[in-house]
Amino acid sequence: MKKLLFPLALILSLLGMIALGTPAGLDVSKIHSVPPEVDNFKYWYGDIKNGELFYLGTKSVAGFETELHLRFLNPQRGKMSSAMMILGPGGLDANDCFNRYKKVTKLLNEKYGHYTFIREVKDPIIRDLVTTERCAPIRHGNTLKTYWKKKGLTIISTLLGDDEGYYIEIEYRFNEGSEQRKPLRKIL
Repeated sequence: MKKLLFPLALILSLLGMIALGTPAGLDVSKIHSVPPEVDNFKYWYGDIKNGELFYLGTKSVAGFETELHLRFLNPQRGKMSSAMMILGPGGLDANDCFNRYKKVTKLLNEKYGHYTFIREVKDPIIRDLVTTERCAPIRHGNTLKTYWKKKGLTIISTLLGDDEGYYIEIEYRFNEGSEQRKPLRKIL
């Protein structure tokens, strides 16, 4: 019974994170001249005029450390072009990164419909790697990307890793000129 409770709790909390619109209150249609306040995130550094803002999560989301990056393609105009939420490295380990990624993908499928395609990038030298860790290829350069294409929005979820750990990046790209630019809390 306990084995079923943890996955259920994880799925419910991830569903809440994505469906309830974390980061809440972020309006992508607005012209920004100062870093916007984002619920559950604290401004860390960056400047709109330089095109990027970085935020650190103030709360763990479903057991993940979180980070948020906001990008401005044309900083003089102050319009956001993309937002990327990074889950990890806290909350992902060498044996569960694929399972956690599948759960995030499933939740995004529920929100945006079935993904458009998946792309896996494999380093050919990985075949020579001997390890007991299931996720070791991800740590050593392989990546897994899942794409959703919606009118006015492209979503890319990526599983990747480095020497510090594993990460799941969820990037929301807002297509320029789209009439579908809505507040992020409604998109996520």
